Formats: sequence, structure tokens, C-alpha cells
Amino acid sequence: MLSFKNYSYFVAINFLLVSFSLSNSGGPSGNYANNAPSYNNCTQCHGGSSVNSGNGNISITGLPNGGYVPGNSYSLIVNVTGTNSRGYGFQMASQVGNSNAGSFSLSSNSQNVELNGNRVQHSTRTITGEWIVDWLAPSSDIGDVTFSVSGLATGGSSSTGGDNVYTFSIDVPANVPQEVDLFFSEYIEGSSSNKAIEIFNPTGSAVDLSNYSIKQAAGGSGWGFHPDD
Repeated sequence: MLSFKNYSYFVAINFLLVSFSLSNSGGPSGNYANNAPSYNNCTQCHGGSSVNSGNGNISITGLPNGGYVPGNSYSLIVNVTGTNSRGYGFQMASQVGNSNAGSFSLSSNSQNVELNGNRVQHSTRTITGEWIVDWLAPSSDIGDVTFSVSGLATGGSSSTGGDNVYTFSIDVPANVPQEVDLFFSEYIEGSSSNKAIEIFNPTGSAVDLSNYSIKQAAGGSGWGFHPDD
């Protein structure tokens, strides 16, 4: 028969084990499992294999192919694949160097996902390995933004042994539309030399014309060719 003192130790130890088991099923507690510059990936807490050595991978879809437009919002899908026993997890960051760039948010399509400071991560393990999040691009061109993500495919029946860790990163440049201040708005074709062009200024401000020139081409002779007639 257990004494009261030994029984208390037994209850306390089991409480800690249960608490660890429950907390381990949720998202990472710190800003380290994101594979971003100066941080570690999921192997910091989940051992059992080398990074990207399993039969799965992690990916991000929804990133703009032509680069991010400042101030635009993008819907991203994080996906982890590979053999697992108890589900998948992830954490992701968006940075320029070691500084955070843009911001993550959750939408009505976001499930089993949460924000952790400037990171986004799983809130509980899933069997689908897919999460949907929104990313708001910086308000101006700050250069290439690095998206770094670390994913997890759980291994054994308990604890963290046998887990497979996958990492992925990609640089997304800015796509800043070129500003247009002047353009040819009309061409007038008259008889003989009676021809004209109209130049329109859509900016509403005065434009210094000293930096502009007009060239013409005739008969395929190249820009700047001016025929005698």
C-alpha cells in the first residue's frame, strides 16, 4: 500500500507527464522552430532524424510569382507530407535578414493554426498537414523577403523520438509598379506635314520636360532617324 507521501509523488509525476504530453501536441512555445536566420528548426525539440531525411517535405503555396506588391494581402497554404504516426505541425516566419517583414493573420479559412508573436504555427497537431494563413506585405519595397518554414511529421507513439523534420525557405522580391507621369494620349494625322501628338500628364503636378526627349523612326531605320522630308 502506498503511503500518503509516496502517493503524492506518484500523482505529481503523473501530472507532469500528462501536462508534457498535452503541451507537446500544441504549437511551439518559443520563436525558434521556424528555420529563419539566427534561429533553430524543429529539431531543437524533436529528435530522431536529420533535417529533410524523411520521405516527406514541406511547402508554401500562394506566394506571388512576380514578387509581392507593397500593401497587398496574400492567402498562403503551408503543407507537410510524409509518414507520421500522430499528425503534423509547423512554424513559419517572414523576414529581411533578422528583422520581421510583413505580418501574418488568420482568416475564416484558418484552422488549427495560431499566431505566436511574429510567427505563425499549428495550434494543435493535424492529420491533414495543411494550414491556411494570410500574409500582409510590407507597405513599401524593403527588398527580398525570406519565408522560412519548419515542419514536423510525428514519429513514435509518444514523446518526440522518431519525428521527421522538414525545412524550406524562399526569397520573394518586391514588385513595385512603375510610375507613369507622361504618356502619348493622341496622335493627329493631317495632310502633308500637318501631324501632331498630344502628351498627357496624369500626375496633377508640374513635370520638368528638360529630362525628356522625343525620337522617331521611319522605314525601320531605328529610333532617332530623322528623314530629310
